[in-house]
Amino acid sequence: MPYVNVWVDDTDVLEDASDEDLMKELRKRNLPALADTEEAQIDLEKVFYAFYFGKEHEAIALMRKYVQDVTGRTLP
Repeated sequence: MPYVNVWVDDTDVLEDASDEDLMKELRKRNLPALADTEEAQIDLEKVFYAFYFGKEHEAIALMRKYVQDVTGRTLP
């Protein structure tokens, strides 16, 4: 089966796109946009401080929850 490889420099594409254009694309693809919420920022701060204070097990559990919330998918 023939195939084609396409290489796109994502930095060029992302630099040219506005935040609003990126949010529209997320909505068009029905992807959750939770990464840009105040709740997500609070969750990331919790992860940061858990790592900062050496609570790696807690940090990984928080990060797991964060990733599932942002992607809308469940990890096994």
